[in-house]
Amino acid sequence: MLLPPPKVSIVVPVYNVEKYLRRCLNSLIVQTYDDLEIIIVNDCSPDDSERIIQEYQMQDPRIRYLKNDVNLGLGKSRDCGISAATGKYIMFVDSDDFIHHTTIEHCVEWMEKYDSDIVEFKFVYYREGDVIDLDRQKPEYKIEYIAVDNRETDLTCINEKIDGVCWNKLLKTELIKKLGLKFYARFYEDSPFTRAYVMNIKRAVIVSLPLYYYSINPSSITHTTDVHKVIAAVDCSCKALDSFFKFNAPLPIREKYLNSARKSILKLLLTIPTDQRIKVCSYIERKNEMLSGKMHSINLLVLNNHKCLFIGLCFFILGPKFWFKKSILWDQNPLFRRTYEHFRRRLIEKIEKLFHSDNLC
Repeated sequence: MLLPPPKVSIVVPVYNVEKYLRRCLNSLIVQTYDDLEIIIVNDCSPDDSERIIQEYQMQDPRIRYLKNDVNLGLGKSRDCGISAATGKYIMFVDSDDFIHHTTIEHCVEWMEKYDSDIVEFKFVYYREGDVIDLDRQKPEYKIEYIAVDNRETDLTCINEKIDGVCWNKLLKTELIKKLGLKFYARFYEDSPFTRAYVMNIKRAVIVSLPLYYYSINPSSITHTTDVHKVIAAVDCSCKALDSFFKFNAPLPIREKYLNSARKSILKLLLTIPTDQRIKVCSYIERKNEMLSGKMHSINLLVLNNHKCLFIGLCFFILGPKFWFKKSILWDQNPLFRRTYEHFRRRLIEKIEKLFHSDNLC
């Protein structure tokens, strides 16, 4: 007799996480909601992760083990999990993170109570050695329900409230497969997938309860930056913009995301050497005309070695709260704000003068 499919599929890509894998899997197998399958995708991990997976698989029949023939990266491993998923709902959990033992129960309850297409919940940062009492952690929380009655205003509202990561959400498996959504890149792969999904929902539930623990691992590839990761961020931004056009996203959503993408890429540009910035900015110009609106200016500044103006332009575009977000100077000192505005005006004058100069390459 065939058993009915589980209600929830949890997809866990695994690569080089033997130190954290048990903590992750323990948080999944003790869920108070047990009608689930745990799909573990081993992305050719070179460490002892496979032995740990097989150990847990012998203990819990809900665990399904898949192994890639070659290393495909986080995004493609998630795609493998989606293809194998049989649950009505799906959740992604990174293998160095973990979730609260009531996460699935809460999410299924909210999803079905509001007949929603997505449930998003909060997450907290976890550092090795932090003490978390999961049994006593029951803070007050709010539930916000949004129905898409007016596509432009309601979708714009939802996109402003829902973040771009995929792992603090419960989604509908059927909708993902119907839309043919994929994770494309090795880095920053969440945003295009999540934004495309949100463009096609009718109802959303956003809950302020923290149910996901995001592990801060300084040695993780996620916390390092090089030119390849910046280019990957550009690619993902372009794919997200393509999704907005494909699904006819309202103009405010496209404009807001475009500005956000520019700021994110600028932050990454500040972390790499000048010669690599040149490569990235040239790549942006070739890749997507929309995305290169302000990037073209940066490219010219970098090529002409105007390093101070480059930093200044970043300061101007990102805004003072990026640089001074924890400073009382901005919040309590009007003189400081006036000084910033004066600097901003002078900077604009210098940039305009530079771009009208005959010496500009």
